[in-house]
Amino acid sequence: MTKKSFVLYNDNYEPIESLSQEEKGDLLDAIFLYHINGAEPNIENKVVRMAFLFFRSQFERDNQKYSKVVERNKINGNKGGRPKKETQDNPNNPVGFLEPKKPDNDNDNDSDNDNDKIKNNISESKIDSENQPKTDFDKFNCWIKENTPHILKIKNQISEVQYNKLKEKYSHTQIENVLIALGNYKEAPKKYVSVYFTFLKWAEKEFQGSQEVSRTRKKLV
Repeated sequence: MTKKSFVLYNDNYEPIESLSQEEKGDLLDAIFLYHINGAEPNIENKVVRMAFLFFRSQFERDNQKYSKVVERNKINGNKGGRPKKETQDNPNNPVGFLEPKKPDNDNDNDSDNDNDKIKNNISESKIDSENQPKTDFDKFNCWIKENTPHILKIKNQISEVQYNKLKEKYSHTQIENVLIALGNYKEAPKKYVSVYFTFLKWAEKEFQGSQEVSRTRKKLV
């Protein structure tokens, strides 16, 4: 028997509340396609995909419970229907009304745990996304922190405008080599006040055999 519906719980909203409207729309679209097509849709946004995977786990558990109910009803039907209850066994319910179903604590705990995981993982994904270098200048600064942090002690760091000027005249390898050499000089923070102008001096010495580099330095200043 194919299900024509699925269940979303109120407490599912809290973990995805921080998603943008576009991300929420993509998530809802993915959920519907999953149930309509019976296959996991292609989701490019990693935050939306992570949220979808936890919803998928919930749907799989719900489907397992649904299958058990269907199978139990099928067996009861083959036996002639649902077994009759002795209604008089309970004097407080002589008519035989169905008793209110107690909450499934295990299921509730699973749902709560999944929602916590969704919320934590979405938050971590957003933090990771925000921390990723967005521009070439950001990547350059990250490279300095990882490879030659000593030059960060120099008073004036290279600005984005200055960095762009360096890129026009020097290759990445040349820039990296000079900055690493400067970073290895322990007295650099005491002796120099500008990474950019110190770079120009050191680059001129490093590449002094090239007249082009000498003319380059004059243009950069």
